[in-house]
Amino acid sequence: MRKFCLFISVFFLLAVNSACTRSSGDMVKPGVSLPAVTDLALQKTDANTVKVTWKIPAAIPAEIQQPLSVYVEVNEVITTMKTVNAATVTLPNAATEYVFTLPKPASTYHFIVKLVGTTKTTNVNYSSNIYSLGQTVVYTK
Repeated sequence: MRKFCLFISVFFLLAVNSACTRSSGDMVKPGVSLPAVTDLALQKTDANTVKVTWKIPAAIPAEIQQPLSVYVEVNEVITTMKTVNAATVTLPNAATEYVFTLPKPASTYHFIVKLVGTTKTTNVNYSSNIYSLGQTVVYTK
């Protein structure tokens, strides 16, 4: 009976593991993609304010409507395993900077910047919104 229970347990764990594993090919949306922002930098402008700057790559696919938007997410680091969202904003017209007032200047913050575009043609099976991979810069006191 003990061997049978061990066999069932191992079988169950393998079944759960294979059901939860996805290949990298399943995670990629077909079609056009956006390149990530470049030259991401952060500078402190005064005691409570920082300015995040970046450059938008020149090689934007022709299938993407212009101008692009830029998605910025700011997360406050609470512990090594926990962050809390402090701000989320989408900047229009291919913005290249974002000024943020720190709620707690003594805390650490992660700034994640992504390009956002819309495809010119639509596919009923997929969203026409395209996000680039995010680039992160960290503010520490």
